[in-house]
Amino acid sequence: MDTKTLTSLSSERKEIVFTLGGRTYKVKAMSEKEQAEYERARAKEKAEEKKRNLERLKINSLIDERFKTCTFDNFVVTNENKKILKFARYYVDNFQEMKKNNYGLLFFGRPGSGKSYLSFCIANALLEKYVSVIAITSNGLLQKIRELSTFGSTELNNLYRNLNQVSLLILDDLGAETSSEYNKAKLYEVIDDRYRANKPIIITTNLNPADFKRKITSGDGVTRTFDRIAEMCEMVEMNYKSFREKKKENKSQSFKSILEDLQHGN
Repeated sequence: MDTKTLTSLSSERKEIVFTLGGRTYKVKAMSEKEQAEYERARAKEKAEEKKRNLERLKINSLIDERFKTCTFDNFVVTNENKKILKFARYYVDNFQEMKKNNYGLLFFGRPGSGKSYLSFCIANALLEKYVSVIAITSNGLLQKIRELSTFGSTELNNLYRNLNQVSLLILDDLGAETSSEYNKAKLYEVIDDRYRANKPIIITTNLNPADFKRKITSGDGVTRTFDRIAEMCEMVEMNYKSFREKKKENKSQSFKSILEDLQHGN
């Protein structure tokens, strides 16, 4: 409500008369102008609180700076990926249903096909809807676990609790980490906690399902981590030509055209 509208409202307070317990009471109610000012102040307060909540969610999301600008509007659409982009938007728009049914996703395919970018598009879109998300690379998560382990169990327990409590957890580039039993055990703990809490997870990997299964299987040969993921996540292949390869091809073609023009000019 603008200042002009407020000025035109009545500043006269109305008297309200009511009877209680045989006695009559008179109270002054807010004027139209006071009511409008109160509502405007409340709306401003709510907007500022929403902004603070969003900032807090983004800080707790653990998203690297380079991924904070990933949005559906910036996603490079091709004939190959337009269907998966449409599905990703659907996943965000219907996230409460996805969460209720614990529908997770496993994006796999060659490097540079847009898996990470798309998963962080989902993360940022949900954050804008005030949905709690943590999105981090598997190596980044393992590094944070190691760092917090040096500070004592309290800090580490807080991390595990946050990983388990957020509405959506995204683990990017799973399978790129060193194949140590320690790493496999820590990643299993995180994934198993989500599984037991019946909360969705999105995973990206450059490995095909067979290699991915071998990579994350522990030394005892039990495929417990893969089995959890397979039950929680729908596997979605994104085996498109790398955006970097396409960019290089376009650049090479452009350079070739320049050379041809120069040759014809001579």
